[in-house]
Amino acid sequence: MALGSLDAHGLTLLDGSRDSAALVEELLLLARDGRIHLELDGGQVLTDEAVLRDVFTQYVDALPERLEEMKLAAAE
Repeated sequence: MALGSLDAHGLTLLDGSRDSAALVEELLLLARDGRIHLELDGGQVLTDEAVLRDVFTQYVDALPERLEEMKLAAAE
């Protein structure tokens, strides 16, 4: 499975030192710094922080399933 930019950056943050809220904040920081770009259907880069926060929260909440899909976590 190929990793997208969000997964590649997200995985580097999973060192056990951050809870879900801290992971979302780190992803927001990466987006502010231009290291993560989320694009809308028309190719416009998403910059609205409230929307980014919602997207990143959903992403972090879904990480256990994503890790299992990527075969990086054992199935329960």
